[in-house]
Amino acid sequence: MTSKFTDIKPAAIQQLTQNFPFFFMIIYLIPFYYITSKIASEKESKSREGMKMMGLTDSTYYLSWFIVFLVICSITSVTVTIMTATGIFKNVDILLFFSYNMIYSLNLYGWAFCIVSFLPTKRSSGIAATLLHIISYYLCFTINDPSVPASTQYAMSILPNVCMNQLTKQIFFYNFQTEVGLNFSTGSVVYQNYSFRGGMLMLLFDCIFWGLLGLYLDQVVPSQFGIAKPWNFLCKSKKSGRGG
Repeated sequence: MTSKFTDIKPAAIQQLTQNFPFFFMIIYLIPFYYITSKIASEKESKSREGMKMMGLTDSTYYLSWFIVFLVICSITSVTVTIMTATGIFKNVDILLFFSYNMIYSLNLYGWAFCIVSFLPTKRSSGIAATLLHIISYYLCFTINDPSVPASTQYAMSILPNVCMNQLTKQIFFYNFQTEVGLNFSTGSVVYQNYSFRGGMLMLLFDCIFWGLLGLYLDQVVPSQFGIAKPWNFLCKSKKSGRGG
């Protein structure tokens, strides 16, 4: 008996594979633009400096914004998962698909701080966030050829949008062109010199890398108030420990 996943024409699958990542990326542009413009607005209005004068620590500030962004991304990821995993990707493990959504979206938290570090005004950072998000996505076409070496594909996956595009190709392959589908046991299978498990590990690495880089740049890039001491909240805790 022919599987229903192999009845779709290859041309249609190819078009879906090419177009789906773009619309997926646009969905997460909204929370990305929101957090970037809000963080920049606090810098521009000097409200962040005012909160620090009243005792706000850097660690509390970063954590509070992370929680806000986590809630927004969770709601978005749950919505996207329900709409696509149950209607389109019926042959993909729903937990894996939700993890793919969630980790990808959290990458944008670090990107927001990277942008605001250099462009601390609401308007400039919002425009830069939009352009960077879209331009970085189009870089995925540089490695669209299946013959591109795995090392090059994984190296380019340092950009979350490129990694997201590569993972999307894996999802479409497992969902429409295989009988077993995508699950925890088949995620390590290599397709076009890339694997879903390897891509997810890169996406997780990106999340940590861009997060730490964003917080570091927020501390060291000069502003109108001077240069903050890197990891100031850690330094303060060490000093208080010595004093005791």
